[in-house]
Amino acid sequence: MSVIEIRRRVSNLLQLCSIIEPPVDVEVLAESQGFMVVRMPWDTDLAAALIPHGPDGAVIGINKTHSRTRQRFSIGHELGHAFLHTKQRLHYDLPEKIFFRTTGPGAYADPTETEANRFSAELLMPQALLRRDFESLSESEFTAAGLARRYGVSEIAMSYRLTNLGMGGTQR
Repeated sequence: MSVIEIRRRVSNLLQLCSIIEPPVDVEVLAESQGFMVVRMPWDTDLAAALIPHGPDGAVIGINKTHSRTRQRFSIGHELGHAFLHTKQRLHYDLPEKIFFRTTGPGAYADPTETEANRFSAELLMPQALLRRDFESLSESEFTAAGLARRYGVSEIAMSYRLTNLGMGGTQR
């Protein structure tokens, strides 16, 4: 699925949920769409799971031992699978499955993982909001660390997002 299509789907979801400011409360958003978010004390490498529940619902299980920013990204990632890969009923993610690249930047063994990561990045750090902030924040405020705090994501996730949107290291 194209980046543009993923962006369109996330934008529609954000509009549906009346989200116009960061940070996106991804857990409330998930619950408003019929998902139950459950934090589990997994002592394995399991990061998250999307588990069917009833005829139309699903549970997003999150590893509660992971950082808050990682949990938020994992919820967005599982929502990506739910909204983009509708034929896939059960899904689970190990950390290396989410972040392991096979060759070069952005290359993953499973394209559905790339799509779910893009969905989560767009959901938590919407391009339109980042571009607006890019234009309105002072130069001292516009840092990956500052924006990461504002959007409720890790600094590394924000750095990747800014780079992918062509805003990393950009001088205004």
